[in-house]
Amino acid sequence: MSETKRLSKELFIYVLGEFFSKSLTFLLLPIYAYYFSVDEFATLSLISIIWPLLIIIFGSGFSTFILRGYYDYNEKKGEFFFTILFLSILLALLFAGIIHFTGEHLVRLIFNNLSYKPLLQYSVLFALFRLYFNHILAFFRAERRPIIVVTLSFLIFLSISLTTLYMAIIEKSSLESLLKAQAITYFFNVILFSVVIKPHIEFKINLNIFKSSLFFVIPLLPHALSSWVVPYISRVFIQRSLPAYDLSLYHIAAQIALVLGVLNSGLNQSWIPFVYSNYQKPNFKKLFKVGAQRYLVFSFICALCIIFGCKELLLLIGKAEYFSAVKIVPILVIAYIFQAVYFLHTPLLLYHKKTNVFPIISISSGTICVLLNILLLPVLNVYGAALATLISFVLMAKLASVFSRKLIIIDFVERSFITFLILVIVVGSFYLVITNYWNLFYRLVYIIVTFSLLIVYLMKGTLVFGQNKIFTFKKIL
Repeated sequence: MSETKRLSKELFIYVLGEFFSKSLTFLLLPIYAYYFSVDEFATLSLISIIWPLLIIIFGSGFSTFILRGYYDYNEKKGEFFFTILFLSILLALLFAGIIHFTGEHLVRLIFNNLSYKPLLQYSVLFALFRLYFNHILAFFRAERRPIIVVTLSFLIFLSISLTTLYMAIIEKSSLESLLKAQAITYFFNVILFSVVIKPHIEFKINLNIFKSSLFFVIPLLPHALSSWVVPYISRVFIQRSLPAYDLSLYHIAAQIALVLGVLNSGLNQSWIPFVYSNYQKPNFKKLFKVGAQRYLVFSFICALCIIFGCKELLLLIGKAEYFSAVKIVPILVIAYIFQAVYFLHTPLLLYHKKTNVFPIISISSGTICVLLNILLLPVLNVYGAALATLISFVLMAKLASVFSRKLIIIDFVERSFITFLILVIVVGSFYLVITNYWNLFYRLVYIIVTFSLLIVYLMKGTLVFGQNKIFTFKKIL
């Protein structure tokens, strides 16, 4: 099997795994929106953004090091993985203890009028559990065993979904009871993950390996924080400045747009080992370019699908007051296209261990995101927050491109990328306008005509990216 075909296969499998892992909140939106009040729904939204931040603080960078260090310590990978897993979890528990004693003051400082107990305590528990899962999944990703990754991710997805459905619909429990049941379910998944990983580890600790990991992880911390700041900090500003309804509205729009984010996460999981394992090959530039360009075309098509379907997805929630989120979705979808460009470049920097450039990218994009939220939120409401997210992702992608080109020049043909981007914006914007005037039948006609023209465009062999002819419809299939 060629490397590009293997990449396509792994990408599909990892996207499926990320769907189970990260679409959980979106799929449970109708349950949350129907059975909980607007204030409780807003609290759930904040919990869903706090525990990813805590994962970063607890040491998500060690998962990245597992992916990178696996190739350096392949002959003693059992000892390598146990060292990172055991000592990083101990470090995370230390941070969790500190947050337990100082968390109440942090919550009151950052958020307004929110209960400390369910907001932070359960966020800490969820973060610890997910960190443990991420380390183990990273090991199997490094071994390029996507089936195991998807299976484990699906089991988490299934168990949490069933727990939520039972507690919300049958037991009609309170928010805190639901969170407690989810925490117990996560604990049983920890036991399952431990059984699966046990045959692959060697119970030895190598302090030199851990020391090496710290030199890799610490410079990545600002980079990891930026990965949280850019998509999530807007919700913090919304919570502080606007009613709970606006936070719920933005959260729903973000979860719909996250469908493309799930694809990007799948790309990231398959792309990193693809780059690492092929970098020394003579035809690496061609492999990189073919894989990257195919994904970008796929990403643009998926962006159109999300924009076309967002109104129908909102109907699943069943509450008319949330329908206006349809205007926010396209802005965030475009932001995730630039996130994909960012993910395409970062493995090149990580391979060369140029972690010193990530603070530049993260501080720049994070600062811009904060400043734009301060400036735009009072004027444009939640739309200002969405624009701040979009502009910050654009900056991240551009800076990553600039730094990676200093290591290796791989032409993405920016003119064609911009052409496709404008096409998505124009076609998507027009569709959102006609949704207010056309019924479902005419909207479906518009969608069919749009994709028919796109298929004809590709089947003719028209050059999608510069002089590269690989993007005919037949080749994509």
